[in-house]
Amino acid sequence: MDVDKKTGAQILASIVAIGLFIAGLVVLSAQYGTRSNGAIEMSPTGGLVLVGFISLFIIAMPVFGYLVERADLESE
Repeated sequence: MDVDKKTGAQILASIVAIGLFIAGLVVLSAQYGTRSNGAIEMSPTGGLVLVGFISLFIIAMPVFGYLVERADLESE
């Protein structure tokens, strides 16, 4: 299966963004969470940071998409 450069860049950008999102969630839960009865409970400050992190992710995804679409990947 042949994948052109633009599609490959889109796939790579999506994988990297989701990887960073999951890594951010792990860091936030480690910093602001406490383990209680097998579950992780967030502090109120951690909840606010989580909302800000999700908002940043929502804003960053279209920016990444725009940059990938505008990139000149066809020239060789």
